[in-house]
Amino acid sequence: MEVLQAMETRRSIRSFTCEDVPLEDLKKIVNAGRLAPTGKNCQDWRFVIITDEDKRRAIAGGTANGPYVKDGGAIVVILVGRGNATPLFDTGTAMENMMLMAHELGYGSVWVNSYRRDHSSMVHSIVHGPEDMEVMAMLEVGRVKDWPHAPEKKSLEDVVIYNQFA
Repeated sequence: MEVLQAMETRRSIRSFTCEDVPLEDLKKIVNAGRLAPTGKNCQDWRFVIITDEDKRRAIAGGTANGPYVKDGGAIVVILVGRGNATPLFDTGTAMENMMLMAHELGYGSVWVNSYRRDHSSMVHSIVHGPEDMEVMAMLEVGRVKDWPHAPEKKSLEDVVIYNQFA
């Protein structure tokens, strides 16, 4: 799949088939996240792959996103060091890489924002996260049950300004 095609066709999936995702595919997805750029190349992150059904259900039960988090094949939790100067950017680049890789491999995914959300301390506890790291986001990955229609995107002309605003 071409990169632009992947960007144009990837969707946030909220309806999964409950099938397991093979560990080899999860490693490919997380490796794509690992390859993302980070501020000052600090690479101050850890990726926790959760395939254990009890842990996935515990996370689903403690988040507002529970209905679709519980049905995927795996959850990838991203933790970033509390002293990181660019935690949101580092998480965002990793998430985008992982979502595109999941799509390339035929899986759906959805980004669950966890940065300082009510559920982040619960997730931190479930994964036994180090105290010097905080939960930034979770990626639910799985086989797609219902493929959503493409959302309407603004045109390039509607969002680009050249040199300065008028």
